[in-house]
Amino acid sequence: MKSPRLRRRAFTLIELLVVVAIIAIVVALLLPAVQQAREAARRTTCKNNLKQIGVALHNYESTHGVFPPGWIAASTGGTDRKNYFGWAAMILPELDQSALHNRIDFHKALDDVSNRDALATVLEVYRCPSDSYPDTYTAEHSGVELSISNYPGVGGTTPCAFQGEGMFRLNEPRRIAEVLDGSSNTLLVGERLGEQPLIDRIPVWAGVYITEYIGWNLEVVLGWTGLPINSEQFSEHGFSSRHTGGGQFLICDGSVRFISEHIDSGTPLEPGVYQYLGTIAGGEVVPAF
Repeated sequence: MKSPRLRRRAFTLIELLVVVAIIAIVVALLLPAVQQAREAARRTTCKNNLKQIGVALHNYESTHGVFPPGWIAASTGGTDRKNYFGWAAMILPELDQSALHNRIDFHKALDDVSNRDALATVLEVYRCPSDSYPDTYTAEHSGVELSISNYPGVGGTTPCAFQGEGMFRLNEPRRIAEVLDGSSNTLLVGERLGEQPLIDRIPVWAGVYITEYIGWNLEVVLGWTGLPINSEQFSEHGFSSRHTGGGQFLICDGSVRFISEHIDSGTPLEPGVYQYLGTIAGGEVVPAF
């Protein structure tokens, strides 16, 4: 006698929809957490990049007795192409990039044919992983391909100042003894996004490149604290990042701090805390930040 067959009960449409809905809710709950975890990892990498840059700058200072100049040029005007290399190219040996440093002929112009391959080299230590901008930029006038850097040096508070109040300036290097405001109250390097409103001012590590319309332009290696963090106006002069709420900065004492975009930025007539941090000898009393 045959035993009766057991009938297998299938999912009903309603049950299937309930399962799908539960899965969708779980994914919706997990996705922000995954994104936050990824951004936290990228932010940590960015902080470590700045720490490495800080160690390299201080090692350079220990070797040479000064920090590197912001950039070098034969004159402060015109469009002559004498050198124009920036501080980030000068500290390559201190970043374990001696081989790359040796490929660059610092006695020739930045855009000389002999230097072009080296200056297109992508260096992860100069890239914030939260910035999705391409790794290289081709200067429109000269056609030179240059590797992006998300970390300009601090030139002071005033955009386009050749001899600013900050740690980096044209031709003349700074000594640590010149930091009269205190090394823990002075910004050294900050973040900037690769994408900029003016296409000829994309930040790079090599130095100041020539453009057809404005000659050389120092915004590609320096930034100023006269504009708020993440400011939409003239952002190529200031500092910006994809990190929510502010950006990371290397302090002159070698530490790295996240500074809120809501820090007191003051005005041109009444400077605030953020502007104070951009000077090395302003004599200001800087509160906690």
